[in-house]
Parts: sequence; C-alpha cells; structure tokens
Amino acid sequence: MTFQIDHVSFSYREKHRGPSKEVFRDLTLAIRDGECVVVLGREGCGKSTLLLLLDGLITPARGTVLIGGKDPHTDVRHGRDVRRRIAYAFQFPDEQFLQGTVRGEFADFLTGRGVPVHEVPVRMVSSLSFAGLDPATVPARSPFTLSAGESRRLVLALAHAARPEAVLLDEPSAGMDALAGSCLVEFLRDMRDRKATVVIATHDVDLAAEVADRVVILDSGGVAVEGDASEILTRGALLESYGYELPETVANTGGRRRGH
Repeated sequence: MTFQIDHVSFSYREKHRGPSKEVFRDLTLAIRDGECVVVLGREGCGKSTLLLLLDGLITPARGTVLIGGKDPHTDVRHGRDVRRRIAYAFQFPDEQFLQGTVRGEFADFLTGRGVPVHEVPVRMVSSLSFAGLDPATVPARSPFTLSAGESRRLVLALAHAARPEAVLLDEPSAGMDALAGSCLVEFLRDMRDRKATVVIATHDVDLAAEVADRVVILDSGGVAVEGDASEILTRGALLESYGYELPETVANTGGRRRGH
C-alpha cells in the first residue's frame, strides 16, 4: 500500500476554544509500497499526528493525503475499504482495547476488517502463539488485566491476525520487556515477508537500525531530513542535533550500520 502526503497543513484546537496549535505546515512525504519507514523527531513534532493522517482518522486543513492512490475523505467508499486493510497500533495499548475479553478483541478487530467469523478462532490461536501468549488461557482474560509486555504483544497479535497491507505503529517498543521486544522484531520481519508497508513513529534508534529501510525526521512543521536508514543512522552529528545517539549496532561497528 502506498501513501502520499502533499503540502499538508494541520492544527489542533487547544482546550476551551483556545488558539490553534500548528503541527504541520506544508508537509510532503511519499511512502512506497512494501517499505518500512521509521519516523523520528523531538517530542511534539507530530509523529503520532502523521500516523493519524495516514490512517485517514483526521482531515488536513490544507493539502491532500492519498492512501492507496485515492483520497479517503473525498472517496468515502475507498476510505472505508482502505482502513480495513490497515492495522494501527496505538502508543498506549489500553486505549485500543474495547472488549471485555481477548477473544472479544479478536472478534471485533478481525470482523471489522472483513474476516469471516469462522476464521477468527483459527487466526486468534495462530497469532497468540506467534506473540508468545497462551492460546488456551489468554482468550478468556480481560485485556485490561494483562501486563504491559503482554498488552504490547496482544496488539501485535491482533495486527498479525488481520494480515494487513499496511501497519502503523506508534512507539511500539516503549515499555517493552525483552520478550515483547523480540516479538516486535519477529512481527516486523513477518510484515516484510508479507510485503506489507510499515510506518513506525518512535524515539528508538536501535529499532530503526534493526528494521528500517528509510528514516524520516520531522521538525518545524514538516520533513527536516529523510533518506536511506543506512545513511541517516550513521550520521552521529545529525542524530545528536535531534537528541539521539548512534544506534548501538552502528556505534559498535565504528559507524557502519549492519545489514538486516
């Protein structure tokens, strides 16, 4: 799935009808089919807002956002269809859960994306196992009783079961334990094998070094830097200017990024 953002401006209205807060001013960005793009930038630069635009959940004040070659806001039928083919993982998993049981989460998430009801249990068992969650006990649990690491893995299991054409991940490695971190990398490798388009908003340069094809850095209402991950993630002075250090795999190899 492709995404094209052309000259987009977007602002949030402050609470109590206060002044608007500009997030983007003339943002232009193209994301190619099947690539993994990691979006970096300082806190408040618009990383999460970018994902909302890519999912069609918010409408730009000016400019256009094309998802799969069409504008989801002017072509409503396309908008409904394309969102069923995107899996969006929120920054805070609890904000994503809507049902009283994990089984209910799978039913709601998958049927909402056109998966036949009879396929849901099979996909649930397979994807829970993929994420290292016990398919014999976890389905009956409330998602709100899961640990932080288990919640992260459940979000990945849901996305895995949907077999999406595109995945949008907001700070997926934040608060992850080692098992959840390994699950995330395996999930992203699986998405690569499926040729899904992946966009990750994160501060985690080590994750970027592990999985990214391309890195985008947001600043001052638009794209400040973009390029191949192998080039951006070896530029120590550039990363430092945005508050990042070299990824460990780069620092440990004398500034050369290992292949992935």
